[in-house]
Amino acid sequence: SDQSKALNPSNLIDNHQDCLGMTPLHILACSTKQNLHLYLFLVDHQPNSLVTEDKWGCTPILYAIWGNASQQIIQFLIGSQKAAF
Repeated sequence: SDQSKALNPSNLIDNHQDCLGMTPLHILACSTKQNLHLYLFLVDHQPNSLVTEDKWGCTPILYAIWGNASQQIIQFLIGSQKAAF
């Protein structure tokens, strides 16, 4: 089914972007429900999404900061970006 295909981790290796240029990491960072385990999963499967800009030139880290994500999540994103790039 389309839903099981979308949830298959092998489909997350590419840096999928929606019509606004947002990756799943952007969308999670915009969410009101923050979950470090989801960040760990997405960064593990899509490390390039850490530096991917949407159509407004924003990276997921900016949305996490603007959305008042926890310091733990912000530090994880910054540390992951430093380690990967």
